[in-house]
Amino acid sequence: MRFIALLFFVFNIYNILYCQVADSLFENIDEIVISQNRIHLALKDNTRQIQVISKKQIMGMPATSLPELLQHISGIDIRRRGINSTQADINIQGGSFEQVLILLNGVRMTDAQTGHHNMYLPINIQNIERIEIVKGSAARIYGQNAYAGIINIITNPGENASIIGTVEYGSFNTIGARIHVDLPTGKMFQSLDLGHETSDGYRYNTDYKIQNIYYQGIINKGTKGETKILAGFTGRKFGANGFYASPLYADQYEEVQTSIVSVATKLLHKNMVITPRVSWRRNQDTYLFIRDNPSYYRNLHIGNTLQADIQLSINNKYGILGMGAELNKQFLVSNNLGNRERTISSIFLDQHLHFAEDSKWKVSFGINTQYISDINKVKLYPGVDMSYLWTPQIKTFFAANIGNRIPSYTDLYYKSPAEQGNPNLLPESTFDLRLGTQINAQQLSIDASIFRRMSNNTIDWSKDSINQSKWLISNILETNLYGLDVNGSWKMSSNARFSAGYMYLHNDAKSNIGNISRYALDNLKHQIKMGLSIQLPIIPINVAIQYRYNARNTPESFKTYEGFQQHHLLDTKWTYAFKGVNISANMYNITNTAYTETGFVPMPGRWYQVSVQYAWVKK
Repeated sequence: MRFIALLFFVFNIYNILYCQVADSLFENIDEIVISQNRIHLALKDNTRQIQVISKKQIMGMPATSLPELLQHISGIDIRRRGINSTQADINIQGGSFEQVLILLNGVRMTDAQTGHHNMYLPINIQNIERIEIVKGSAARIYGQNAYAGIINIITNPGENASIIGTVEYGSFNTIGARIHVDLPTGKMFQSLDLGHETSDGYRYNTDYKIQNIYYQGIINKGTKGETKILAGFTGRKFGANGFYASPLYADQYEEVQTSIVSVATKLLHKNMVITPRVSWRRNQDTYLFIRDNPSYYRNLHIGNTLQADIQLSINNKYGILGMGAELNKQFLVSNNLGNRERTISSIFLDQHLHFAEDSKWKVSFGINTQYISDINKVKLYPGVDMSYLWTPQIKTFFAANIGNRIPSYTDLYYKSPAEQGNPNLLPESTFDLRLGTQINAQQLSIDASIFRRMSNNTIDWSKDSINQSKWLISNILETNLYGLDVNGSWKMSSNARFSAGYMYLHNDAKSNIGNISRYALDNLKHQIKMGLSIQLPIIPINVAIQYRYNARNTPESFKTYEGFQQHHLLDTKWTYAFKGVNISANMYNITNTAYTETGFVPMPGRWYQVSVQYAWVKK
């Protein structure tokens, strides 16, 4: 309660000092065109439960990396194994990191080796224009892996020529530098972003080095021949003390290199929008069990994913029809997992119905037909979403969708001194139901939903006891996840906003695995998140305070890890801007709480990060 009291104390001080100034912090996102459904509808016309995080919100949060940013969003459970973006898993409403589909401008970031690599993106949060979050299965659009939800990260080059340089310094001798260049010429817009960050780490063997290179180009922007080019590389080298299998393995080490290239174009023909795209993603993972003794145990995995897809959006007398086809070819060469190859092909149809002009009903329904070579079967993912507009600001929505996930190659074939894969694993499947209400008024927005995710053959690693030598993986017989997710935002004045969210999960599992679940059954039970953003009067300083409380379903043997079962955290960010210079200071874990987010990796106590940025923008 002391955290809640602190938030309201800060707000009361603000009200004493400040009444009304220009409205510069907030923006109307109702007209933002959402790209997650491949039909490109305005947010207000969508029937799905979609949350949009705008650029202003992103830059106002106490975060310097994507995992830190997303951990402040209600319904999302970020499980980190280190600071910044060293390594993090993302879960949505109790779904595991393997069940969440990560997209970068609509391009799949799914890694066939393991979902632990899905968050290795070559971007800095300053590159992000917005983030679209879809809660619930979206397999009828994107097929397998869109099991519990989607995170779609949107970036775009700037429209004005600019050069932005940033330097950072923080606890644990964390040093970073970035340069970003926007270069528009006629109808071609380009951007290039370079970043480098190092840290000594907050405990033994948690040092890291991260390099990012990210290029984006748009040719013939705004015309019927618009073409988008994306290319990026991220390299990570980090000590992995206790990251995998056991806290006793303190000398683990890993290097990961991820590359991505994508080219997409948009063609207009009468009542159709046609968008073909090709992409390539490469991931190389080198793992050492003992950092200074590579010969003891070493893994090398090299994965390549080639993808071609085409999307059509057709206006017809019934509304808008989205349809398309996708071919995904995955290759893996590994000294541990073997040489593997997988083909996934799919066709999807999704109709968004338009009724009479004054109709309050909106309905979308469709199906995805997908062939997966691993199981040599065709899978069908039907689904329907509908909403009813009580007023232009209030709508109720309902969704029923089927989802599926095939095991990763790590699930199937991995073997190490502490883990054993299972080549006989079955794909996991789910039936996702949800009902909710959204309110988008000028001063207040609320998004509330109840949901049930009924899953069969859920995949998880387990042990009978913490002292068992190896983690084993198998299919859980059945899991039924019931949940409530409520979040809202209140614009208290022109330059102050308060946000809050609460999620409750109950996992009713019929399990045939060991007593200790590694991922599937240690989901959050309660989650509370609150945030306060204030622009101070007189001096141009913006203050953000974020509080979060996590209480987890925790196996008895895991309760010995401090702060794993539950923890309270408080972060803040102070930003001062003047004449192209932006100075920000982030303070994390202000109360110096001892806590653990995943497995056996204790997170750091109080720490800070300061950045100075200068931006030159051509007028």
